[in-house]
Amino acid sequence: MGTIATALNAVSANVTGPWIDWTDAHEDYTLEVITSGTVSAFSVQFQGSIDKTDTFSLGTAVTTVGDASVTGKPCRYVRAVLSGYTGTGTVTARVARAADA
Repeated sequence: MGTIATALNAVSANVTGPWIDWTDAHEDYTLEVITSGTVSAFSVQFQGSIDKTDTFSLGTAVTTVGDASVTGKPCRYVRAVLSGYTGTGTVTARVARAADA
């Protein structure tokens, strides 16, 4: 089983979440976004980095509730960026890294 971390925890405004440090590089992830209450629109872009300086996108932005898989993007650090938020509910984003081989 892999490791799961919360990148955004029930946020209700555009925000960049903190870096999650896996302590070593991994390259396969499952990204999940859920909402509660009334959320009219949102965009969550998951980002990765080896050094927290050079940042790259992990897949395309997530704009609906659900999950997506990303493979072949090695990174030690991950975070989520919420933009385009409208509504009165909250957005939660989680990321799971694949189990260590």
